[in-house]
Amino acid sequence: MLAPGRAPRIDSGVMTSYLEFARVLPRPDPRQIESFLEHVSEADNWLKLLPLEGGPELCVLLDPNAGARVNRFAESGQYVVETLTPASELLHGSELPTDEYRSRFGFLGYHVQTGGGTLALEGGVFIRALMPQPGIIHAGALLPIPQALRQTAARPGAFLHGTLRGASDAGGARRFRYAVERLAKLESVPDADPLIERIRSWIERSKREDESGFRDWLRSRHDQSPEELDEPGRWRHYVEWRDDDACMRLHAEQDRSFQTTGIPEEVTARHGRAVEAVRRSIHAMLATLDTL
Repeated sequence: MLAPGRAPRIDSGVMTSYLEFARVLPRPDPRQIESFLEHVSEADNWLKLLPLEGGPELCVLLDPNAGARVNRFAESGQYVVETLTPASELLHGSELPTDEYRSRFGFLGYHVQTGGGTLALEGGVFIRALMPQPGIIHAGALLPIPQALRQTAARPGAFLHGTLRGASDAGGARRFRYAVERLAKLESVPDADPLIERIRSWIERSKREDESGFRDWLRSRHDQSPEELDEPGRWRHYVEWRDDDACMRLHAEQDRSFQTTGIPEEVTARHGRAVEAVRRSIHAMLATLDTL
C-alpha cells in the first residue's frame, strides 16, 4: 500500500474506466478523512448553494487529480488538468497547492451539482470548470464513477456550512450569529421547522432593539427622530451610528444574549449531523469500492 498522499505510478495510457484508476489509489487515513470533512464544510458557501435540508447529492470519490484544477476548452469541450504549485495564483479560498492538498486530504475529492459556481473564461478556457456528473478527468474526457458509488452520496444540506460549527472567539461568535440568521432567509425553508421559527423570532427581536437603539442615539446625538429625516439622511446617520460605541455595545450584548437562547446548540448539533452524513458517505464509498 502506498503512503497516503503519495501519487501512485499509473500507466494511464491503458486505463479506460474510473475503477481502474481508483483501485490503485491509496486510501485516506483517519486524519485525512477528518481534515477533508472540515475542508468540504468550508470549501463553498453552502448557505447559498444548498437548501436547508436534503438537496443535491454531495458525492465523495477517490480522484487521481485530487488537488489539481480542472479547466475546460470552450470550443472543443476538452478538459485539461492543471497542477497547482506554491507559485500558482489560487482563485478560490478552498484551493491549495496540489502537493499540500494531497498531504492533508489524500486523493479525496467531491462533486456536488448545484447549478452554481464561478467560472472565468480566459483565452477560450473555462477556469475551474464544472463537471456534469461525478467522475475524473483522463485524456481530456470525463470518466464517470459507477452507479454503485453514486449511491453512497450524502445530502447534507446547508447545515454543512463550516461557520455553523460554532465559535471559538468573539469575532467568530458574530460570524456564527450572522450565519445562523441567514438560515431563516434561505429558499425552500420548511414552514414547520421549530428551529427556523425561533431564529425568525430572534431576528425580529434584534431588529426592534436596533431600531430602538438607533432612535435613542439619534435623539441624544442630533436631537432628531428617524421620522424627521429623508431616506438619504436616515441612512447617513445610521451608518454613523453603526460605528458608534453605543451600537457596538448593543451588538456585543446581542451576541451574549444569543448564546442563551438555545439556538446555537441546536444549530451546531444539526451541523454535526450534516458532517456525520458526509463522513458515513466516505466510509461507504471506500467499502463499496473494495467490492467492485
